[in-house]
Amino acid sequence: SEYTAAVLGTGAALVFVTPPPVDSTKVQNEVSFMLGLARQLAAERPADVFLIEADEFWGPFAYDMDGDGVPDRRQDGVHLCAQGTARFANWLVIELAERFDGIEPASPAQWANGPWVTDPRFNTPEGTCS
Repeated sequence: SEYTAAVLGTGAALVFVTPPPVDSTKVQNEVSFMLGLARQLAAERPADVFLIEADEFWGPFAYDMDGDGVPDRRQDGVHLCAQGTARFANWLVIELAERFDGIEPASPAQWANGPWVTDPRFNTPEGTCS
């Protein structure tokens, strides 16, 4: 595709990351189709196109992954709360560091509870992530 050629033409690798599972009533065929294309491209070009399967991190769909009473997912069954975002970001950076040179994960203590967690977009509608 044009996008793939543009990215790879810069000398960069192309990395796809599978999304978190969604509430089974929210599954969209477009997402499945796009993931199929990403998997095919990664299989055809294993030296420069990578697919990181996030299923091992997310496991089955859950609003509160560890039962701590703080939701990881919004009530819409699709989007993430701040805690889920921080958990996923930490996992993803570690995964990227294992695959690529020059990536050094920062300690979650430095960023996981930063001011970004109070962004109202993580709590829309109000109360959905508290």
